[in-house]
Amino acid sequence: MEINEIYKNVLSLFYEYRYKNYIESLSFLYGKYYELLKNEDKELAEKVLLCSKNILSYIKGEINGNELFIENVHFPSIIIRHREVFFRSRTIAKTDKNYTAQNMFHIPLGYNKTQSGRFDDNNRICLYLCKSCFSCFSEVAPEEGKDLMISLFEFIHTDISQIVDFRLRSEIDFIKSKDKKNYLLCLPYILACMFIKRGTLEYKFSQYVMSALDYMDERLQIKHGGHKINVYTPYIGLSYTSVYFDNEVMRIENNEQIYDNYVFLAKYGKENTGTSKLLSDMFTVTDPLRCQWNQKSDYKGIEEKLKKKELFVIQ
Repeated sequence: MEINEIYKNVLSLFYEYRYKNYIESLSFLYGKYYELLKNEDKELAEKVLLCSKNILSYIKGEINGNELFIENVHFPSIIIRHREVFFRSRTIAKTDKNYTAQNMFHIPLGYNKTQSGRFDDNNRICLYLCKSCFSCFSEVAPEEGKDLMISLFEFIHTDISQIVDFRLRSEIDFIKSKDKKNYLLCLPYILACMFIKRGTLEYKFSQYVMSALDYMDERLQIKHGGHKINVYTPYIGLSYTSVYFDNEVMRIENNEQIYDNYVFLAKYGKENTGTSKLLSDMFTVTDPLRCQWNQKSDYKGIEEKLKKKELFVIQ
């Protein structure tokens, strides 16, 4: 079975099992993946098997993060380009009126009452962004009596900035890719972050991935003499696919990026504000548009309106 067909089969199995028991489904998926791969590329299959075993051992609490050796894996990366556009949403009560760009940025460093998220625990604050307004609607579950506020974020840093690419590639995207074998080696890590949350266990591994990137970033900063504000490393964040993705919607919209999300490390606080200087120097932000849940299908129209709004520097 050739590489493209192997990926197609693994993807199909993941679609079938991603709503079921996390550890059992992931173990089954890893086993099938190894069996498919070993007849095509035995060396790669053995590396995949080792990665899979280590990930499962970590999730089960049998080994700690230092034994996982995630920093030795060559993850795929993408470049964030100058003036690239992202979106962020927040739910608010219908009575809330005065939301601004500053409110939408909302990176409260040092605030100890934040909730854990998919790639961050309550000790690590991150900035979550979406590549489309459609993903904003998908990520924020509707609540009765709540509206949605969406702002546009524009990346203003001019140096080349890379982030780790943890997006789950579609079958077509995989066929077109040039780094198939490297992506297949990284696939066990990506799959472990893709299961929908049931309780808290599913977040354990993705939170570890972000903490490992943070650690590697700190080490690289030390090599540059600790000039943290001026050094932009390949470890500033990570791109990933929303767990709420729908293949049929992607096909209808003809948009591979409709469910692409991003998470950026937030640190190097601004004095007296608790806001991340690293990120506030990277983005300008619009005041938000207030949206209702029935506007989800008009996400392109919302994006166009936001692109016409004034961008503000975050203080």
